[in-house]
Amino acid sequence: MINQTAAPRRARSAEPEPEPAGRWREGLGVRPELILAAATELFRGRGYHGVGVDDIGRAAGITGPAVYRHFPSKVAILIAVFDRITERLLEGGEAQVARGRSPRGRLERLVAFHVDFVLNERALMAVYAREDDSLPGADRRRLRRRQRAYLEHWVETLVRLRPELEDEQARAAVRSVLGMLNAVAHYDTVLEREELAPLLERMAIASLLAAARGPRGQAPAR
Repeated sequence: MINQTAAPRRARSAEPEPEPAGRWREGLGVRPELILAAATELFRGRGYHGVGVDDIGRAAGITGPAVYRHFPSKVAILIAVFDRITERLLEGGEAQVARGRSPRGRLERLVAFHVDFVLNERALMAVYAREDDSLPGADRRRLRRRQRAYLEHWVETLVRLRPELEDEQARAAVRSVLGMLNAVAHYDTVLEREELAPLLERMAIASLLAAARGPRGQAPAR
């Protein structure tokens, strides 16, 4: 989930910014992937605080102590989950902006990318939405900066498409639409993906365009 509130300003300190947990990347090996996948499903079903390292080990087919060969702690696993989602969203958003040939094309690509990500990664997105407060403070602040960078790709694209929007109006619209799309991770539906994905894309585009103000409050010309 893209965090809906801006982090408060704070005095700059000499404390170094934490590195993403182990600089988690795709392809670190089969066992770490199994641990991360098992932990994600458990965190989704029982919440971070309802899961122990032994639970994660059993779900991954290993012992609890063996988990520590790959992650130093349970919170390191949670940080790795958030790092993975945040980096994939940011890299994907940058790619869509680079490939779009017009503001409308870029917006449509961003929406389609996010819908596809949410539908493919429901468990990851559910944890992302619910467990932000379980992160250590320094990691939470670091990740929120990355989240804001992803959100700003949307904001800049929407403002280019609808220049009558002020930045804060565009930002409010984008936050609302991302919240709507992310909510899909929390429920099951009888709709097939082939029906659900275009439905979500149409709703998102319509909502974003409706945020623009035309002359005297009228809808903008198409």
